[in-house]
Amino acid sequence: MGIGDKDDYAVVGGKRVIGRIFLHPQAPTAEPWVWTITAREQPSSLYNRGYCASREQAMVEFKARWSS
Repeated sequence: MGIGDKDDYAVVGGKRVIGRIFLHPQAPTAEPWVWTITAREQPSSLYNRGYCASREQAMVEFKARWSS
């Protein structure tokens, strides 16, 4: 589900938003995609976010962290 434009996505689990994947203009050049888990039941952690080279990689890393 797009949030603001084609490079900003809400990650939906069931009927609610559990995170976000987006292209960040100030991210490192080699890893411009950011993923972050925002669901309340996931304890706050530095491991709940990351930078990736592609949107597809961000999706894989988000899913791996969410599933752990």
